[in-house]
Amino acid sequence: MDINVNEQLLKEQKYWEKECYKPLIKEYQNNEAELVKLSCAFSFGVSRQYIESDKKIMIIGQEANDHTFDYEKWCLSEWQGWAISYLNRQVNKEKNKEMGYNRSPFWRFFRKFAKGGYAPCWNNLDKVRTYVKKDGKDWKEDFLPYKTGSNEREILHRKIFDGNSKSLLEKEIEIAKPDIVVFVVGPNNPYYHSLSLAFFTGEEVDKRLEAVYPKPNNNECCQEISDILGLNVPTYWTYHPNLLSRKKWLDTVVDKIICDNK
Repeated sequence: MDINVNEQLLKEQKYWEKECYKPLIKEYQNNEAELVKLSCAFSFGVSRQYIESDKKIMIIGQEANDHTFDYEKWCLSEWQGWAISYLNRQVNKEKNKEMGYNRSPFWRFFRKFAKGGYAPCWNNLDKVRTYVKKDGKDWKEDFLPYKTGSNEREILHRKIFDGNSKSLLEKEIEIAKPDIVVFVVGPNNPYYHSLSLAFFTGEEVDKRLEAVYPKPNNNECCQEISDILGLNVPTYWTYHPNLLSRKKWLDTVVDKIICDNK
């Protein structure tokens, strides 16, 4: 893989920022009386270990967390550098005085794949959240709205690449060239809707994923969906590691994916 992959990713993310993200910020700023702000956007990048590995796995979480709305300080390039450093601290054992060790199920999921010989990269399905003043005083992080009439996800997952045929997420997968993709987003809305928007358009949105039967459930918590999404690498759809850990399914999912791809 070209060592400039992060530059390629950032170039496409900046185009997405211009075409999708900034127009949405402007919409929010025009309605500040509603006391809602759009967060800074998550910027996906890959580590040196990932670039040099011959066993690459992209793990895609639900959404950005703790991204503030300090747009000037936390631009896309800053967030990309931070995200790579954070993954290196959690998975590649790189020391970083500014970052603690995260023992959450989410990062244990990554470490299990690393122990199994894979170099993981960290992406998110929804790159943005909101900040709201629920009490009228303090800004608190909240979810993107998911209700009748809201169109934030439709805007952020627009197909703007390669002749308006690919979303940002599809373009990131194309550039990063993982050998395996794992969506740890669960089968329910709003992430079901976001996953569908990232890959389908028109009448296929939400309906196309119905071809995955059964969806991840108590009996089959991990499904292979590469044919449905049109990806040319093994692609899995499972629950968020927090739930996998509570249900004691974390090892089950990791073992299945590794065994499937030996």
